[in-house]
Amino acid sequence: MTRATRSPRFGLEAAKNITPFSVADDFTRANSTSALGSDWLSSAAWTQHNGTWGISSNEAYVSSGTGDNIASIAVASGNSGRVHARVKATAESVAVLCRVTDANNWILFGLLSPASNKLGLYKRVAGAYTALATDLAFTIGTSTYYTLDLVYDGSSLKGYVDGQIKMSATDSTHLGVARAGMRMFGANKGRIDYFRG
Repeated sequence: MTRATRSPRFGLEAAKNITPFSVADDFTRANSTSALGSDWLSSAAWTQHNGTWGISSNEAYVSSGTGDNIASIAVASGNSGRVHARVKATAESVAVLCRVTDANNWILFGLLSPASNKLGLYKRVAGAYTALATDLAFTIGTSTYYTLDLVYDGSSLKGYVDGQIKMSATDSTHLGVARAGMRMFGANKGRIDYFRG
């Protein structure tokens, strides 16, 4: 599949009226154990906040790191937008982030872990986690890819899996912070591809 067919504007009906994607990354470049490079739509560079991120077979992963591993990239708006990615959780949590200030401040939606079989919608403020909605039971296959979307519009937050809304909350924490990102817990425990933000 070529970049021409990977439109940065495809998406959910529910997200039609929010800020269009300003970054798009399919990680279609040389394998690396220590760098993510830049996206192809805006040429924005990835920032690695925690852990060491790399690329393997055109997918992003964490080559080394413990606990929360965070990478982020600048987007057009921190007020309204959508973060999209295709993910696989082989052993631990994999998620997309919006409003990423730094390693300890962001909003998360994603697969909590194959062991827990749950989805989560959380915020992190000064390193402390708060659930924005009750964790949702969801069977996570360790060899299955899922499409995650985190839609944010003012204080409204909505999490989708494979185009179906699963979780929602209202929270204005980090409103206006124009960075989107990715999170994996531990090293080599998942994969991320087709990132949009």
